[in-house]
Amino acid sequence: MDKVDPPKIPDAIQAYYLPHDVEVMVNAIDLLTPHDNRDAAIIMVLFDTGVRAAEHCGMKVENLNWEEGTILVTGKADKQRRVSFGQQSVQTIDRYLKIRMNESDWVWLASANKPFAVNGLRMMLRRRFDAAGVKFQSAHASRRGFRHGAFGCRWTGGGS
Repeated sequence: MDKVDPPKIPDAIQAYYLPHDVEVMVNAIDLLTPHDNRDAAIIMVLFDTGVRAAEHCGMKVENLNWEEGTILVTGKADKQRRVSFGQQSVQTIDRYLKIRMNESDWVWLASANKPFAVNGLRMMLRRRFDAAGVKFQSAHASRRGFRHGAFGCRWTGGGS
């Protein structure tokens, strides 16, 4: 162990989103199109669960448990776990799935009805944050917000 350098600890706390930031962002979405509904649902679930971007994009409809308000996600090293989300997120996902009119196995669909990719998620988040006038930090900032206790099945924002 004498030859191993200690880990570097950053001096500053990495940026994360507060509930107000997310509420402003979701309330800025008009919910006129299936993409608007998808984006609102993505944002709410992302901030409600603290999942990684890849876990979020890999969500499948068959893994949703509507009664419990949970979804089975597959993370790093193919480890699976159930994550919970609040009732408003459940309602927003349900509304999106009904209006998208596609029977895909994937929860989140991008253009040409293909599964949402991590890069597409980042681009959508940046676009939505810019439109709402909220500084975009990163997709991972929602995970840090969840970890700091800012979110996690306590969603009170708009979007419905």
